[in-house]
Amino acid sequence: MIKLAFDSIAELAVIPLQDWLLLGNEEGRMNTPSVAQGNWVWRAPSNYASKKLISTIKRFNVRSHREK
Repeated sequence: MIKLAFDSIAELAVIPLQDWLLLGNEEGRMNTPSVAQGNWVWRAPSNYASKKLISTIKRFNVRSHREK
């Protein structure tokens, strides 16, 4: 899905951090529809910005000419 977003003609490609971190439904879920409690409390792990992740995001931006 990340590649599809970056390959689109849209001006912006917005990718949730959970997708970049390859988190599953349980560990990366932001909210559960129809449940009033416990939504919107997800926090990124403190060590999420690895050199590998930064390099990957940069590569996607450069390849799709989005590096501004």
